[in-house]
Amino acid sequence: MLYPFLKVEGQLASRQILRRRTRATLTIGILYVAISMAVSLGITLVNNINDVRVWFDKTMNGDFFVRATSADTATGSPLQMPVSLGSDFRQIPGVKNVDSLRYLNNVKVENLQVTLAIREFNDKGNLPLVLKEGSMADVRRGLLQGEAVIGTVLANRIGKKLGDEINLETPKGIKKVRIAGIATVYIMGGMVAYMEGQKTKEMMGVDGADMFLVSAEPNKLESVEAELRKICSEQGFITHSFADLRRNLNGKLDGVIGSLWGLMGLGFIMGALGMANTLTMNVLEQTRELALLRVVAMTRRQVRKTVLAQAAIIGVIGLFTGTLGGMVGSYTINLSSIPLFGHAPDFAMHPTLVVSCFVVGMTVILLAAWIPAERAARLNLMIALQYE
Repeated sequence: MLYPFLKVEGQLASRQILRRRTRATLTIGILYVAISMAVSLGITLVNNINDVRVWFDKTMNGDFFVRATSADTATGSPLQMPVSLGSDFRQIPGVKNVDSLRYLNNVKVENLQVTLAIREFNDKGNLPLVLKEGSMADVRRGLLQGEAVIGTVLANRIGKKLGDEINLETPKGIKKVRIAGIATVYIMGGMVAYMEGQKTKEMMGVDGADMFLVSAEPNKLESVEAELRKICSEQGFITHSFADLRRNLNGKLDGVIGSLWGLMGLGFIMGALGMANTLTMNVLEQTRELALLRVVAMTRRQVRKTVLAQAAIIGVIGLFTGTLGGMVGSYTINLSSIPLFGHAPDFAMHPTLVVSCFVVGMTVILLAAWIPAERAARLNLMIALQYE
């Protein structure tokens, strides 16, 4: 495959590699480990980060959220805001939608401690759930009828699927609730069940809201924010912008991606050191042969190309097989995520990432090979011919 590019120098390089099979195989093994780890972890991490971003944008829909500024000194949980506050927010010019959200911790579902999220779903054009099972129309209809949407992790833990019933513990006893949908959830370890409305609050014996999610028209964001802050300051609540929250989340996710590239860089450096070591030893052992080739008219450029050809052949074998192994590894990790964690993001291969890893790896290998190649090209022929 490489002959059209490497020509005669490639044939000489191939013979030298085959004469030192053990050393070449060890170097290929190092490259395989480095590139396969980079590709498999890279694809897995990028898929998970993309899944988190999709979940956040879908479920935390809105432009602002309002919460209480203080907590209950007895329980440490946030003080509840009156549901009627949502009506005040809806009166603000430019507000499109307002949803209230109330979290109930340590609710028992099938004898497991679960967080029950009681949320209004007032936006008829958008259902703020990343559904894995169930259609949007069926889920919305089910929520209105008192059914629940549970997280993928919870569904895996209790062994339930779409259409099954779960036993929900309420102050009035156990109530059977049908599963209207199964969705991706990244809060509370995925142990979350969503239900809608005032009927659910009455069933659970609670009232109030922990948070209000407010959506505004794009051209009236500033005026809506000003009015929200005015109302909240009068009643002792606080307003946050989802734009700031998204910026904070993206900064943390970008930091994770940066760490990934750092780990990949370390892997490539490890492979480059192995390559440089192998080629240096090869050059030392080929000193007399290279000198004889120079004597019979081999140019310095051809000597360099011969040594670089050895690096290219070893690199292509190690990187190609390692890339394939990394893609298989990332798919295996994705399959293993469901039984281990109860949730797996949608799998995507990311060809740009795979190709980038291969190209960067080959570039690092050839750069590492340049020093032994230059050393071979500048051998002192009189001394090299006497080398033992």
